[in-house]
Amino acid sequence: MRFPEIIEDLYGGTLDPVAWDRAIVRIADSVHAAGAMFFAFNPSDNSVLRDENHRVDPLIVHDYARHWTYEDARLGSFLNVAVGQPVTEVSLAIPGWRRSPIYNEFLLPVDLPHFMPIWLHKSKEKAVGLSLLGSSARGAFEPRDIETIQHLFPHLARALEIRDRLEAAEVRAGNFANILDRASFGVMVLSDKKKVLEANAAASALLFQNSNLRRDREGVLRIGTANGDRDFQWSRDKSGVVDALVHVPREGKLPLSILVVPVSRSRISWVSGDPAWVLLVFDAERQLALNEQLIAKDLGLSQREAQVAALLAARLQVEAIAQRMHVTVHTVRSQLKTAFQKTGCRTQAELVRRLLLGPGMVNTVLR
Repeated sequence: MRFPEIIEDLYGGTLDPVAWDRAIVRIADSVHAAGAMFFAFNPSDNSVLRDENHRVDPLIVHDYARHWTYEDARLGSFLNVAVGQPVTEVSLAIPGWRRSPIYNEFLLPVDLPHFMPIWLHKSKEKAVGLSLLGSSARGAFEPRDIETIQHLFPHLARALEIRDRLEAAEVRAGNFANILDRASFGVMVLSDKKKVLEANAAASALLFQNSNLRRDREGVLRIGTANGDRDFQWSRDKSGVVDALVHVPREGKLPLSILVVPVSRSRISWVSGDPAWVLLVFDAERQLALNEQLIAKDLGLSQREAQVAALLAARLQVEAIAQRMHVTVHTVRSQLKTAFQKTGCRTQAELVRRLLLGPGMVNTVLR
């Protein structure tokens, strides 16, 4: 068995799912296992929290998680084993194992009666293990197989930890990106060469529209003019500090207002491009689509009152709101009056300010 190749794939697999699957399959092959399965379960009730199978029929994994985890005598016996110590059905010596329903009604029919699990993590809330599964033809795992897995365990545990941290970071970054995509203003991250590294939904829309704010073929941010593109530039104050406000003129529209903020960097990355600037892009022409459900819940308004308030914040006049809602102007004014009473606002401007500073600015409900 080529241990260096397995180790290389384990660490490569922290970023590459294909390499990860290849590493686990190679680990299974090192002990002639039919396949392998990662599982995380709750020790208090034996419920499976997550699973990941390698060269195992997904239907088998599904049936096990749905019907057999609560009757699996292996879990109770295996729970007392230390992290990093592989065991087999022989070393566990589970009483009545060969007569158990899970062995005769599930494992034998799917031809996976032999197993060698190892804990990678164990706490009161969650236990994470890798189980290597053997067919009847393969037979029970032996002490030499345990030695093979013990040799690979430090690399397997470390790679799984790195993979888990990267996955958690990706989830956090994805959540922040989703929140930014719901913002009414644009957010862009630029490198020190002014190359666009990231852009939220509002900023991306401006870049794709004819807004005089463009990305060239190299991804560098440019300003379009009648005489061609020019560099996107800002100035520093006398102390050299950059906190600039740039206006990008647009024909027939109000200019874009862009706040340029430097990124505070404690270190420089080894390989990838570093973010140097954050741009907050404000478009006075942007049509706001406020969340009427959140407005109603936040301010205690009825659905119709919230709809009127949202249209008012979107810069529609009372007459236009009445036409949009297919009601009379008197009805709209009456609903606005009720909204004023419920919110304590005295003017339309005060109500709009309340909306623009509230959760109604989130254009879709966060889930």
